[in-house]
Amino acid sequence: MTMGIAWTKTLGKCEYMSDWCNCSRDRNIKEHDFTRYPQLIKVLDLFVLWTTMKSQHEDIGQLKAQCISKSLNELNPEVKGSFIAKDASKLIKTEPEIFKQFSLIIVSELSEYDLLALAEIAWNENIPLVTVRTYGFLGFMHLVFPEHTVIETHPESSIDLRLDCPWSELIEYAEKFKMNADDSMVLTHTPFPVILLKAAKIWKQNHASYPSTKDERISFQQAIKDLLPNVAADEENLKEAESNCSRLFRGTLALKLFMENEGKNHLPLPGNVPDMKADTESYVQLQRLYHNKAEADKQCLKNYVVTLCSNLKRRMIDSEIIDIFCKNAAFLKVLGTNSLKSHFNSSPDEQFSSYGIMIENACKNGDNQLYYLVLRTADRFKTLHGRYPGTVDENFESDLVAFEALFDTFLKEVGILDANYHAKVKEIVYAGARELPSVAALLGGIASQEVIKLITHQYLPVDNCYIFDGVTSTSTSFKL
Repeated sequence: MTMGIAWTKTLGKCEYMSDWCNCSRDRNIKEHDFTRYPQLIKVLDLFVLWTTMKSQHEDIGQLKAQCISKSLNELNPEVKGSFIAKDASKLIKTEPEIFKQFSLIIVSELSEYDLLALAEIAWNENIPLVTVRTYGFLGFMHLVFPEHTVIETHPESSIDLRLDCPWSELIEYAEKFKMNADDSMVLTHTPFPVILLKAAKIWKQNHASYPSTKDERISFQQAIKDLLPNVAADEENLKEAESNCSRLFRGTLALKLFMENEGKNHLPLPGNVPDMKADTESYVQLQRLYHNKAEADKQCLKNYVVTLCSNLKRRMIDSEIIDIFCKNAAFLKVLGTNSLKSHFNSSPDEQFSSYGIMIENACKNGDNQLYYLVLRTADRFKTLHGRYPGTVDENFESDLVAFEALFDTFLKEVGILDANYHAKVKEIVYAGARELPSVAALLGGIASQEVIKLITHQYLPVDNCYIFDGVTSTSTSFKL
């Protein structure tokens, strides 16, 4: 696993790497073989002693990349760090092949022109690009990738009881339970999947399909109560059956269409069974049924994998990966974002469509999303004037007037005519492109978390922009 980091000016960006390096101490992270630490792309200039990481007086006069790499290596022996002492801007133009070796690229403080060039390299190679920057009390992060797959999304619930299409062993198990039994102990310890199966069987005798509307689900819940007239309404297994019946039939129509078009194909059964009110023997039998069915599905999938790998002459997929895939088959995600080029180089109509109503409303209401456009304008100001607004104290008032005019022009270019932006524009000019260690540390933690999601293909990353406003201590995530 290799990562590339491109930065040009500030030292607080080492916060991102410090947080990521410390996170790599976690055992689960080590299992993903983070054996190589990123190469640091750095401009040739002198190292200045700073307070965000430990430094020695002998470091003064050395390259930033060299000193940061040395400090980060001391944090974790499990990672290896190195650096390239070349100007990132020149490297993008003259040696773009260097960036193609990385699994992920983090970039900060690049000019708009260089950022677009690097983003195109990463996009063409399907390498995730994470743009992170701080500007005064503001923090901004943007994830860009054409395609990203997530196998382990870690949903709140991964239970699949397959009650809409039970297999023969499950049906036989359910038939053992008699709902008209006089023994209340037997009824109150009947597992709720059995109650749902029996209620669904009775429902199908009088209806063409499973409940799909709200009224039908209410009727089905009443049918469950009628099935157990001798059981108190507050019994735990009855409550479990009622609460699960709506989830059971919510996707029935989509499943029906899938079955009609694709055949009777179903995803591998995960095999896990939730806790429920039941006696130990019944619960263990039910658990064994689901486990055996899941193992059978998994073995079928493995047989297909073996055949495919053999025919395609590809390396066999690890058995552990297949196990994980089977358990998460119902929750796989394939994500993608728009390219940076589509935001920066598209026509005004296309840009406005890309930003959408959300950005338009943010401009009217002065919400945090507006800072995205303000930061874009700050970059344009630097391109025109060779510096960011507010960096020269004696030019503050003139910079404020010029920046407001430039931002107003930018809004008109993307089709936004009404905006409440004066306070946020003034905040940008006041900031003067300064970087605050506290804000950098916060963004470092957030960025490192998203990086770990991307490189481990676990959990869903931010989709796809994040803005932190340190003045109001608020944050916003939104999609571009």
